[in-house]
Amino acid sequence: MSKSPSASRFVMKFYVSDTHFGHEAILRYCNPPFASVSEMDEHLIERWNAAVGDNDIVFHLGDFALDDADYVRSIFDRLKGRKYLSWAITMFAGARTSNRTFLRSIGSSFRLRPLKRGMRAEGSF
Repeated sequence: MSKSPSASRFVMKFYVSDTHFGHEAILRYCNPPFASVSEMDEHLIERWNAAVGDNDIVFHLGDFALDDADYVRSIFDRLKGRKYLSWAITMFAGARTSNRTFLRSIGSSFRLRPLKRGMRAEGSF
């Protein structure tokens, strides 16, 4: 019996930050090649899903999105991988939902702790 290619694939770990999903001002600040924030978001989702497998692990270190919690959840749900968002900075514009409440609702978060002298980076999560 042969295994499917995905069954034999190693689980990858990705570390990413500053995706700024839904952040309209990024179009002014950074001058990306997109006509709208929705075009930028779709491009980021497409590139993310091309690189990340369903079982891969993604640590997002901050500035995931700037929009209301429903929009942020819709983006989060479309991204492949087992995703962990930092408690540090996940932004919501005018949202009544706090970062902590939202992160608990998706059941996928972690806290960054400062490295102590001699501690290896992978031991800090």
